[in-house]
Amino acid sequence: MELIEIDKSKKNILNNFLKENNGCFLQSYEWGEFKNSFGFWDVRRFVLKEGNEIKAGFSVFVRKIPYINKTFLYIPRGPVTKDQNKELNRIIFATIKKQCKISKPIFLKIEPEIENIPEGWPDLVKNKKHIQPRCTSILDLTKNEDSILSGFESKTRYNIRIGQKKGVEIIRTDERSDIKNFLDILKETSKRQKFLIHQNKYYESLWDIFYPEKMIHLFMA
Repeated sequence: MELIEIDKSKKNILNNFLKENNGCFLQSYEWGEFKNSFGFWDVRRFVLKEGNEIKAGFSVFVRKIPYINKTFLYIPRGPVTKDQNKELNRIIFATIKKQCKISKPIFLKIEPEIENIPEGWPDLVKNKKHIQPRCTSILDLTKNEDSILSGFESKTRYNIRIGQKKGVEIIRTDERSDIKNFLDILKETSKRQKFLIHQNKYYESLWDIFYPEKMIHLFMA
């Protein structure tokens, strides 16, 4: 099986594989660039190829631990595989161990989108603390509007109809300047609902890296 390390010139190899195999954006080339832009993470990306077919793709995030000259590795929502088999999984983790050895990691944290540990994975210790949400909801936008609305709670449907009656419109904006309007609303909402948010630079960098690839859109009401 051939190992290909992904750089910018090969990013579409990884991104296309993720699209075809329900991979998460947290494994995309752009997410690695975004995290790397803050200087805390070094990101290495790989695909495993058998013949002309990509079998697996994964981004490994490497972070230095201060003072001890060591690192830890993190794989959010990965690795992504075309199919699960023991030998492929063994090769994936052997690759991670070999390729990242120079970073002197002391542990690997992994948060895949699976319910059970597949065959071929190493022995893992389950951690009660999670960086990524344990569960997510996916809304199928290919359905018609009535079908989508029927899946909402009655209170949500009521609020949507009230908004329509009052003339509320949803628009998609392609203007970077509208990030300020979004941030003003986000700050007000976070204060009211008492949740933490990132600094402005976080959202601005997110836009600058993802928007040119049409991987992010901003909607305003």
